[in-house]
Amino acid sequence: MTTKTPSWWTSGDWNAFFGFGTNILVNLLVLTGLLRFVLKMPDAIVFGRILPAMGAFIVGRDFAKAAAFAAVGAVLTFFGFMHGEAIGIGRTPMVALAYLLVAGWLYGCARYSTASSPAPVRHAPPAAVPAD
Repeated sequence: MTTKTPSWWTSGDWNAFFGFGTNILVNLLVLTGLLRFVLKMPDAIVFGRILPAMGAFIVGRDFAKAAAFAAVGAVLTFFGFMHGEAIGIGRTPMVALAYLLVAGWLYGCARYSTASSPAPVRHAPPAAVPAD
């Protein structure tokens, strides 16, 4: 009886590697462009707080957690706990709105995503071989 060990890397894996990497890069570039140029958020906020956390969740394909992070950021910003000179209601409403827009976009990604985890591969247990 021969047993075949699975290979760690096959030729089709290159396609998946570069396709997945390109998808992540495009998502991060779109998010950066929206935050910096459309919503006019400062670079320190985009590259120091939002993008690292969103990037980590997007890479992990956990869009729901990324949306929750952005929603909490919107609430904290609206009440002045982040990005404001003083604590108060509505100190930086445009930044709070930006957080909400990003949260909505990420929630949409989480809700309508078609990506799923592959089913685990189940192998039959090895057959007993009598000792000689």
